[in-house]
Amino acid sequence: MIFNAMVIGALGSLPVGPIVILTFQKSLCYGRKTGMACASGAIASDTVFAAIALFAYSLISNLLLEYSKHIEIIGGLVIVIMGVAMWIKKHKQLSEAQGFSSILYDTGKSMLMGFSNPGSFFWVLAAFAASGFEAGSLTALESAIIVLSVALGSFIYWYAFTWFVAKGRNRLKEDTILKISNISAIAIILFGIFFLCKGIFGK
Repeated sequence: MIFNAMVIGALGSLPVGPIVILTFQKSLCYGRKTGMACASGAIASDTVFAAIALFAYSLISNLLLEYSKHIEIIGGLVIVIMGVAMWIKKHKQLSEAQGFSSILYDTGKSMLMGFSNPGSFFWVLAAFAASGFEAGSLTALESAIIVLSVALGSFIYWYAFTWFVAKGRNRLKEDTILKISNISAIAIILFGIFFLCKGIFGK
């Protein structure tokens, strides 16, 4: 049970999206600690989705279905704004660590990105169903263990991801890192536009 839930947490973080790109950019520009702080927002959103799936499915799932387009439109707009802000921001020297307020802001950004994608919640539901995790058949303790295991699996994935990216930054020139950062900003803007179009034109 614990292992399966950890795998779900790790696999849920694999798809390339705005959170992955943001965490990559922060890890590359400012190091693993800043990247991991950014990733903690993704871990939090995954954990909340897992908790909702097991403890409040009937209440939340209908709301997400009903307002999914609104969430995607608002979330897409926010992600576009974040991408533009990344593009126009004048980077500090790459060796200079970010302050606590900046790190906290990045954590909030990644958490908002996570919550702006209702599809992540329904992916968790499908993964739970495939693993035999059904809310009605689990005790409160079992559900809590599963949620914590999902968080642990997500944490392990992001820890490894930020570690590898931060190691790579030492082999790149500063100009190269800044170019990659700008490309990351463009990619985030494109993801935001995708969510906007999906919310506006999707069925």
